[in-house]
Amino acid sequence: MPAIDTQLDATGRLIKGLAALLSLFPAIALLFGLVDIPPSLSHMIKALSFFVSLAVLLSVVMLGPSIQKMKRGVAVALVIGTVLIGSISAISYWVVAENHVLTTKGLAEEGGKVERIIIPLNPSARVQELVRPFRGDYREAVYTGIHGRELHDLLDKESTSAIILMLVLLLSANVLLVLGVVIGAWKIAASMARRKPGTPAPAPAPVPEPVPDQG
Repeated sequence: MPAIDTQLDATGRLIKGLAALLSLFPAIALLFGLVDIPPSLSHMIKALSFFVSLAVLLSVVMLGPSIQKMKRGVAVALVIGTVLIGSISAISYWVVAENHVLTTKGLAEEGGKVERIIIPLNPSARVQELVRPFRGDYREAVYTGIHGRELHDLLDKESTSAIILMLVLLLSANVLLVLGVVIGAWKIAASMARRKPGTPAPAPAPVPEPVPDQG
């Protein structure tokens, strides 16, 4: 089916060209100071989500011929499975973020800017001790407690595990959801192009004529 291959090849070349241009954006942003070094957690998550989505899209383009040959039942199961697991990962990320991310006003000596405080998955004994008088209210303990500076620094040091877990859940959801949607769209596009009217049917193979008996 040359028409389908030509269309998909053109789409693949367009996407690869856009990807090449987009790959220059991080360097340009760093060069002109558009992105802080080191970036904040929210900036990092947005950048990673974008480039992971782009990588998934390019992977589907490169696997286009294999996706076209995939049986319809297998493609449906793959799309439903990836979207379902991706949705579970997204919900898990939301639950973790709700319980471990606090948006609060920064400390006065830092200008009082709005910041995000990450609560560790397993707070140390010292952190629990500092929060206990506030009945587990980390926001109040950091903002109004006499040991707010110490608690703030401890939370920064101990938040790595929570950040890694949220990144894994979010990027997994991103990959699976984008993968399912793109594979489904690619398969549907190939099927519709295959059924497009006006496509000439392939010529039948020539039948060899019987050789006359020379006896």
